[in-house]
Amino acid sequence: MTFRSARALQALLLTLASASAAFGQATAKAPARLTFPVGSTRLVVVGDLDPGGTDRYVVSLSAGQLLMLRVDSAPGAVELRLSDASTNHELTSSRLGAVDYQGLVPRSGDYFVDVCATPSQAMGISSDGGLYGLTVEAPAPVHFRAGGVAAVREGPTPGGLPVDYLLGAHKGQTLLLDLRSPGGETSITVSDVDERVTFAAAKPAPRRELAVRLPTDGDYVVSVAPVGGKNVAYTLDIVVPAISLPEKPLFVDFPAPGRIVVVNETKPSIIDYEKAVYSSIDNGASWRTAVSPGSPVHPGEVADLPPDGEIVGLDFRNGQDGFMAITVEWEPDGSLGPFLCATSDGGATWSPVKLPIPKEFRSADSNRVAGVTPSAPSFADDEHGSMMARFFDSSGSFQDFRFATSDGGATWAVSAALAPLTR
Repeated sequence: MTFRSARALQALLLTLASASAAFGQATAKAPARLTFPVGSTRLVVVGDLDPGGTDRYVVSLSAGQLLMLRVDSAPGAVELRLSDASTNHELTSSRLGAVDYQGLVPRSGDYFVDVCATPSQAMGISSDGGLYGLTVEAPAPVHFRAGGVAAVREGPTPGGLPVDYLLGAHKGQTLLLDLRSPGGETSITVSDVDERVTFAAAKPAPRRELAVRLPTDGDYVVSVAPVGGKNVAYTLDIVVPAISLPEKPLFVDFPAPGRIVVVNETKPSIIDYEKAVYSSIDNGASWRTAVSPGSPVHPGEVADLPPDGEIVGLDFRNGQDGFMAITVEWEPDGSLGPFLCATSDGGATWSPVKLPIPKEFRSADSNRVAGVTPSAPSFADDEHGSMMARFFDSSGSFQDFRFATSDGGATWAVSAALAPLTR
């Protein structure tokens, strides 16, 4: 290893050490017990092995608990071993370099995690002094009550590290997640345990909702990660509905405790969109379905959703009143369909919202609006909300406008964005 690469590894390990400072750093030459702080499911430990040495850690686990270990070091410098403390039975097969382990522990009790110098390290061939970083993860299992489909988890993110949850599900089931962290931004990811593939994620925000169609039978890890390594308080709603929801849910919203709205859209042809809105008032135990008129795709009650246009956003200002944004084009009869729809019954029925047309697109026929692409509506509180919308004319030129309401969506005012008409 060159001096430059050794320095780079040392810098990486110092970063890991900072992240694990909240837990205390164990560089022990005697066995050191690892304890997860309340609410935590991850630990990061930094050590420095002597030639031929072994650092032993002890961790207490429950039978059937998923344990994930990873050690990062200079290539070929260390190896990882896991064994039952009561029987010394080894659960890992060691190998050189950055190694890992993943599996369900067979019994409740203590386990030894050994980070060992490899023979090359023992002979003093390595020049970096045996620096390593050990990550220990034990996702908290999520169990639903008998007959239940929902669970709520709350806590901090101790030390600014992610918190992981483990749940089992079947192929084709839909996983609905609502993550709230008013005190700071958090992100959420869903990973397949067996394949170790992250296939769904929501970017950092004080609130994130995610709908995921699960691809296989098996276990999944849901990870809550704070932004900037901060300790952030959060609440996570986890719902796995008993019924089969749409194959590719577009949007999910949790308007109020126990209420869930899922929006789906299929495209049976190049120009057609078939819409369906699934709403639940009992945390996913039962569902009501509303569809666009004439929809052959989804059975259910007909809602006054525009049959054309693509759904681009959904937001509720309270448990009952919500808004859905939809792209529209100028109709042959000279009319412009609604690009915002509203519900006052938690998503069971919907009606179009009449919005003002900007004066820039009313003055001349050549400037007549040919289509509108709105963004997702957003409400800061029960009364104040806004939405951006891009208006196109018949030549393809466009201009952005902002629609705002201060009375809960009863009326809307429009104002031009800073950019003029773009051709």
